[in-house]
Amino acid sequence: GKIKNMTTTIADFEVGLIITTSSLGFLGSLVVIITFLKFAELRHSRFVMIFQISCCNMMSTIGYFMSGRGYLEDDSVCQAQGILLEYFDTASILWGCIYAVNVYLTTKGIKSIGRQLFLCACIVYGSTSVLTILIYFISPFKPAGKWCWIVSPLYQFLGFYLFVIVGLIINVVMYFLTIKEMKKFLQEFNDPALSVTAEKKIFQRMGRHILVFILTWSVPATLRFIDYIFQENDITEQIWILAVIVVPLQGLLNSIIVISSATARRMWTKTFFSTPRETQRSLMFAE
Repeated sequence: GKIKNMTTTIADFEVGLIITTSSLGFLGSLVVIITFLKFAELRHSRFVMIFQISCCNMMSTIGYFMSGRGYLEDDSVCQAQGILLEYFDTASILWGCIYAVNVYLTTKGIKSIGRQLFLCACIVYGSTSVLTILIYFISPFKPAGKWCWIVSPLYQFLGFYLFVIVGLIINVVMYFLTIKEMKKFLQEFNDPALSVTAEKKIFQRMGRHILVFILTWSVPATLRFIDYIFQENDITEQIWILAVIVVPLQGLLNSIIVISSATARRMWTKTFFSTPRETQRSLMFAE
């Protein structure tokens, strides 16, 4: 869009995309959060991390949704949007790294970091709070592309894209190390059917969330790399619409993985379709 007096006008089709993807991402994150809170059986350490990622995703989609008003202006709404995006996107990245490392440790049979979740939460939310406050005072959030954010390229890199790059490296490395450990584990079984079943379970429960992280954050990282090479011309500005489409959808993609798991499907099916007699019987046997 055109920038005039620190006001950026966003094209109508871009507004439609922002509202659509932000709404889908918000609803997807909400589904994960409700699933976590409703079913105690699913509250294991790995799902706690996905729950934290979804909480961060839900808040960041609110930030993306603020661009739906069709323009960006250097005002209080702009500041609020910049804070939401910087804080919760960065926190989501950090939780994604913790999750990926935990998946690898679990697959390798090493004591996972699931028992240190409180410490992890303090590190994630404490560090992102300090980072966001520093950026707010050093380089205030202003209209920058499709949303209000950090204007300075240097502080964009130090305050966000450095985390994105490191996060992608960690997730890619952990993913392939997990595959290596999984193959080593499956070689111990001679029964092919058993191996296939084990492989499916591992990927369904753990690996696909890592792939969602890689897919989501590789897009803005690649676009920023292109910007640095071609010095942000009109063409590179237009292709940033890809980030508008992909980044807010992380919550939706994670929710599809969660709901597609056998346990979550069984729980939700029982919630909506079981008769009162069946519910009473299941409670009786549970006792």
